[in-house]
Amino acid sequence: VYICRSDDGMLGYVDLGDALKGDAVEAVRTLQEELGMQVYLCSGDSASAVNAAAAAAGIPAAYALSSQSPTDKLALVEQLKADGARVCVVGDGVNDAPALAASDCGMAVAEGVDAASEAAKVLLVGGGATRISDAVRLSRSALSRIRQNLGWAVGYNALGLPLAAGAALPTFGVALTPSAAGAMMAASSVCVVGNSLRLRGEFENWKVLPETTSAKIE
Repeated sequence: VYICRSDDGMLGYVDLGDALKGDAVEAVRTLQEELGMQVYLCSGDSASAVNAAAAAAGIPAAYALSSQSPTDKLALVEQLKADGARVCVVGDGVNDAPALAASDCGMAVAEGVDAASEAAKVLLVGGGATRISDAVRLSRSALSRIRQNLGWAVGYNALGLPLAAGAALPTFGVALTPSAAGAMMAASSVCVVGNSLRLRGEFENWKVLPETTSAKIE
C-alpha cells in the first residue's frame, strides 16, 4: 500500500501481510513427519504471499497453490480423491465451504464464518493450529479402539458361546452354568467400555456438540 509518491520516487509505503500462527510450524511438522500426511497450502492470495507463508511453515513449494478460487479448491479436492487420497480440508471462510463439503473430513476454524462451520464435520475451537493434529490423532485412536473392541468381542464370543452351549462337556467335562455365562457376557461389556474410555485419558479436552454430529476440539 503506497503512502506517497513524488517526482523523485516513492516516499514511503506500508507492507501488509498475514502472519503465521505461533504454532503453525509445529503443526505442519507434526502432520507431515509424525502423522504421515502431505500438507497443501491452497489460498486465494498472491503467489508471493503464499510462497512466503509456505516456506515459513515448512510446506514444499510444489504444494503451495496461490490465486485459488472456490472452484479451484474444490477441483483440487476432487482430483486428490480421484487419485485415491483421503482428503482433509481446514478452512474458515465462505471460499472454503465447497472444498470442506467435498472432502472426506472438513475442519472449520471456529473464528471463521458460519458457512464454513456448516460445511465441516469438525469444529476447531481455540488452541491454534495444533488442534488439527489433535483431531487427526483422536480420529485414528477412535478407529483403533473400534477395531480392538470388535476383535475382542468376536474372539470372546467365539470362545464363550460354544462353552455355554456345552460343546466341551462330552470331551472335557466343562460347561458354563447360566449364571457363569451371564457373568462372562457382562465382563466382556465392561472390557469393551473400559477400552473405549481410555480415549478420555488421551484427549481430556474434547467433547461432542450435543446438538450436532460434529466433534468440537477445544
